[in-house]
Amino acid sequence: MRARWLVRVQRRGHNDSRHFSDGRYGEKANALHAARVYRDVLLLRRRSVTRREGCQIRKKTNRSGIAGVTRIEAWEWSRGRHIRRRDWDAQWPTHTGRAVHKKFAISKDGERRAFQLAMIARRSGLRTLARAPFLQMLERYHIIPSTSTPTRINNTCNTRERHETVVRNGYSSLSR
Repeated sequence: MRARWLVRVQRRGHNDSRHFSDGRYGEKANALHAARVYRDVLLLRRRSVTRREGCQIRKKTNRSGIAGVTRIEAWEWSRGRHIRRRDWDAQWPTHTGRAVHKKFAISKDGERRAFQLAMIARRSGLRTLARAPFLQMLERYHIIPSTSTPTRINNTCNTRERHETVVRNGYSSLSR
């Protein structure tokens, strides 16, 4: 039974994909080796996103216009009363990956000033980030020979026979 390996690398809006079949490369080991070499060349050619750049990507659901700045309206209990809190929340990651939140009350500062303070806090928080690679959910490269049924790729490292997981920066999968 012939099989093939698939290499996919997605970085900075570029999607590269290529198949490596046993038939073309003679045997399974040669096809896997060629796929790994191709993957490594792509990873060297396409620079990964830095942590700071990744934090500045605005998501589709963003309504404030600024990545990491959110308007929050919540009902809370305070001193036995049900009160409505409205804040602008600035969020940014630390070097360890944990998020820092800083809230600015609209009732105290006003809508416009609270928004400006949140933007300033977010900007100063991002300045503290180093040029470390952006590891979104510990992006992994999977090299998985699969059976005829689709294989679900999970984020854990399996120790099953013929299964290898390599952790690197960026996103890629190499599966058969």
